[in-house]
Amino acid sequence: MNRWPLFSLLLMILTGCGALASQSAGPTPRPTVTVTPISTPLAYPATPQPVGSRENPLRWVMVPADPQAAQLLRAAFSELLSDALDVTVEVELAATMGEVIEQVCTPSLEQVTMGTVDALGYAIVRARGCANAAMRLVSGSSVGDEVLIVTRQAESLEAARSLNLPFCRLNSADLESWVLPTLLLRTLRQDESVLGQPLDRRSYAESLRTIGGGGCWGAAVPARVYNPLRTAEDPLVERMRVLERTPRLPYGVVMIPSNVPLELQASLIALLELETQAADDSAAEATPDPDADGTPDNDSEAAPDVTARSIGELVDAFFGDFRLAAVDENDLAAVDRFFTQTQLDFARLGR
Repeated sequence: MNRWPLFSLLLMILTGCGALASQSAGPTPRPTVTVTPISTPLAYPATPQPVGSRENPLRWVMVPADPQAAQLLRAAFSELLSDALDVTVEVELAATMGEVIEQVCTPSLEQVTMGTVDALGYAIVRARGCANAAMRLVSGSSVGDEVLIVTRQAESLEAARSLNLPFCRLNSADLESWVLPTLLLRTLRQDESVLGQPLDRRSYAESLRTIGGGGCWGAAVPARVYNPLRTAEDPLVERMRVLERTPRLPYGVVMIPSNVPLELQASLIALLELETQAADDSAAEATPDPDADGTPDNDSEAAPDVTARSIGELVDAFFGDFRLAAVDENDLAAVDRFFTQTQLDFARLGR
């Protein structure tokens, strides 16, 4: 059988199909890849700089005892602290205790702030959990002061209400003459109305004179003011008695946030305690240095010495007659109980 015709037919069919395919199909298209959109990756958060570095200095904010002198000495105080601790410390001044509290309690890894607060500020900062007590202001052997409610006419707080007389104070914002006595009443479960209508006086001495003259039934006076008058049998406190008293409350407390390294905290506490005690000792031993003619050198009082030789000398402008001492674990236990017994939510105060 002749296979050539069949072979020729198959060859024509295959050749034709190949030609058709090559004409109609063309190049095989490359498949399109569909990209599924995804969110843009977030940048890695910047690592906070160590506390006390140049980029993240340790800030210390306070209401100074002498604002004018402290303003002039602020840079020198910051520099001396920085050099002694080998970190960057910036001392900053505030006009009110509220400013100090808010700066200490504003959380930020890039701005760590310690602060010096009064007794009420301590209660607020502690309640908010912003910082811990590290040091307190002391005066000689005294670590704090009581606030006394004194009277001449009233036999008790309840009896004071019936006298229908005002209660002497310095002003509505004064801590010792008004705020603390109202808190004391809360610990005694007494209403603030027991005090009666407040009457503002310019000083504690004027308050005591007003009580003696029958213009007020009583007043709140710090023990450091009242007790020496009582000891001296001063006519201002003649026939007066103490109705109630607060526990010994701190003159001031240095609060340090927990994110300040413990080693730095310990170094700062040791430095301030040593330097301020040394300055206190020097002041006690110092004698006046009169001019040749026996008159004091008034020029030295014109402006503070911005080239003071030690941290202790600078502390006078910021803390006055007070010095700094470390706080032990139970030093403020009675203070904590007092504020707890008021049943106030101190974390919400000032907000």
